[in-house]
Amino acid sequence: MLKDSIAIKGYVVRKVTYRDGRIETDSFSNTVLATARTAGATSLVSKEPLYITHMLFGDGGTENQQIKPVVSNQDWLNGVTRAKKEVAAQINPELPTEAIFTAALDYEDANGSNVNEMGLLTNTGKLYCMATFPDMGKTDNMRVDWDWHVLFV
Repeated sequence: MLKDSIAIKGYVVRKVTYRDGRIETDSFSNTVLATARTAGATSLVSKEPLYITHMLFGDGGTENQQIKPVVSNQDWLNGVTRAKKEVAAQINPELPTEAIFTAALDYEDANGSNVNEMGLLTNTGKLYCMATFPDMGKTDNMRVDWDWHVLFV
């Protein structure tokens, strides 16, 4: 009987660059969804590829300024999707069990939105994982770079 198991964990690093040169960086955890675990197992036996294509950004991650928890059986963002950005993907060369997905909300993206949730979208059209975080009022004065780390440990 196999006693070791592989856990999928992750976190997101957010870097906000303002037009005046200020930079703010923070990070927060994510939740790997049940649909991801099912899709991963299905991909192994069906020979169909599974990969991340986009990051979605929404406005339903808080309620009364309180962060909504993400539950693993959730299958979509809580609110309206305000932006959908293609990702660049790579394996961390120092940690080969970690995939890093990168996308950016540029100065002209999602302005006027209160972005507070995000998800990684697969080629099958399903979310792989989600994260909610404090409200971020997106304006044309900021570019936001996102690095989403997914680790298989």
